[in-house]
Amino acid sequence: MPVKFPVVRKEWSRKIRASHDLRGVTTHPDAMAGLHEHEWTITLIWVAEYNCAIGFQRDEHAIEQSWGDHLDKLNGKNLSELMPLPATSENLACWLLLDYCTRPSDQEVSYELSGLRVTKDGHSAEVMRTEANRRAWRWFCGEMA
Repeated sequence: MPVKFPVVRKEWSRKIRASHDLRGVTTHPDAMAGLHEHEWTITLIWVAEYNCAIGFQRDEHAIEQSWGDHLDKLNGKNLSELMPLPATSENLACWLLLDYCTRPSDQEVSYELSGLRVTKDGHSAEVMRTEANRRAWRWFCGEMA
């Protein structure tokens, strides 16, 4: 019987500073002020087997060079201009997982993400990669109307 490696959950986080404008979406005081900036913590999640002999599932250096550089491109950006739906934490988590973080670049090996969490101002939104989530996101973005 073949031996399987243990399955572990690995998380890697990166902080970015980016703005959004939620006027007309919510009555939260920040939104009423118009375009404003936040520090967002983006946590990439992998749930997969890991090789005990080498001791890790995803190489931290490879993650930093590919995903870190890719996420850094969002620093200083207006997320409301980049995203197809209002730039809330929940929508940002879906957009990052299902659209922006599909591959760091054409040259990079794609480490398939299992999920992604966005934390801002003490609250988090986490989404896992499932076919149902992908279909729902595509529908709400107008791709399956």
